Amino acid sequence: MLTWEFPPYYTGGLGTACKGMVRALLAGKGIVIYLFLPSEKPAFFVFTRPEDTERLKPISLSVDKGIKEQPERPEVFTGYYNPELRNRDKLPAARPQGQSEEISSLADAIQSALVGDEPIFRMARMYSQMLRSHGMKLDYDVVHAHDWVTFPAAVSLGASSGKPVILHIHSTEYDRAVGRGDARIHRIEELGLRAADRVIAVSKRTRRQLIRNYRGIDGEKISVVYNGIESGEWKRSGRADRNPVVVFLGRLERQKAPDYFIETARLVGKEIAGVKFVVAGQGSEEGRLRQVSGGVSFTGFLNRERVRELLARSDILLLPSRREPFGLVALEAMAAGVVPVVPANSGVAEILRNAIKTEMKNPGETARIIIGLLKEPDKLAELRGKCIEEAGEHEWSRRVGKIVRVYREEIDRMRR
Repeated sequence: MLTWEFPPYYTGGLGTACKGMVRALLAGKGIVIYLFLPSEKPAFFVFTRPEDTERLKPISLSVDKGIKEQPERPEVFTGYYNPELRNRDKLPAARPQGQSEEISSLADAIQSALVGDEPIFRMARMYSQMLRSHGMKLDYDVVHAHDWVTFPAAVSLGASSGKPVILHIHSTEYDRAVGRGDARIHRIEELGLRAADRVIAVSKRTRRQLIRNYRGIDGEKISVVYNGIESGEWKRSGRADRNPVVVFLGRLERQKAPDYFIETARLVGKEIAGVKFVVAGQGSEEGRLRQVSGGVSFTGFLNRERVRELLARSDILLLPSRREPFGLVALEAMAAGVVPVVPANSGVAEILRNAIKTEMKNPGETARIIIGLLKEPDKLAELRGKCIEEAGEHEWSRRVGKIVRVYREEIDRMRR
């Protein structure tokens, strides 16, 4: 499994989703997962049981000494860059007997798209080189990769090994940039989707977008598997005799629309005194938002425990994203007894019954929804109870069967 994030090395929902998914895949299904994270030294993690994900023990891949346990903690998510790799990152992947020329050509093309001196592109090139150099030492059945930064590595590994490649789409550049975005990333996504044997989308919305925006993508190979949660990890606390709390949890970027939250908070505050508004997260918009925030509190990035603590004392989650492929935080909020207000066109809205769904086009209308909830505390309490009950329907344990089915179908197809 190839991913750019995995707790405790993570910045957002991708890492959280990957961990929940991995834990559910490991629960009694006889699956072994080799997890590769970007690191300065070639290293990976071996998971055979759910509890392995709580004690990450890196395994070193050495050209001379083979595979061994690495006692030190690997350095991940840093701006590392090895200049020696600069002219090696376009090495073509060797094509095994029976591997199609088209897949090998796509593998070459996607490596050529990894250009640029920005840290994220430098790290993606190093990651791809690491997998090409060391991934073939392992015995595995499928390559499962998450989002664009892992696609060049996944496609090259698939071309070299002849193993099926499954790409998991949590978001696209269209979503993150609220438009076409970076042409290089768009190209990597398109080539990866064409080369993949199967694609997993986190919502029907995302599946439609892939078919509409990326040329030559066969919709028949795209399966929808919604994200899930482990509802037992979320705290629930009494909320009597205190001021209500409305929270934003997410990256402070244009896609997530924290500015919409700030304006909604201002309008609610004019109508109801004493409401506390909290913005939890970090991003490029933070400085500007603080200048216009009024009485909104900013927490910065919160680790998992602090997110649980915040949701345990919150009443309403506002998820105002301009583009939202899924919206995992809405499920987490429900498990904690927090009522989510989500975009009607978000991925998570496809599966939720007790969330409040709105178009998110007018902060005034969203403010009226929140004001209505806060002015009817009995109704809000009833809705919180329904959210907790519904959250149990969205466990990862109920989702991963579809992922395992995709694995088995592709393994069987390769063997025929």
